[in-house]
Amino acid sequence: AKLGSASQAAGALEQWKSASLASVRAPAGAESGWAAVVTRADEVHGIKAQGLDHRGQALQTQAVYFSQGPWVYQAAVYGAQLPAQALTTFFEGLTLP
Repeated sequence: AKLGSASQAAGALEQWKSASLASVRAPAGAESGWAAVVTRADEVHGIKAQGLDHRGQALQTQAVYFSQGPWVYQAAVYGAQLPAQALTTFFEGLTLP
């Protein structure tokens, strides 16, 4: 999404992260950070969390929220289990122009 100004990015990323965690019913403060890297991003926040899917079943998520100028992005993987090899392939492939 494109914001009106790059100065709005930090707040937008935080709100997006909070909304995503709420959508999977992850308990407040239950997420942990991870050292996500996105080439050419100005700001990057990686999170891991456990929550519940729409059926009330256990759900894991690993996501990265990042910005470049006024643009903000999210890349996320959700599932009952998150295979390490798939996560590595997915997240290491993220880059911005």
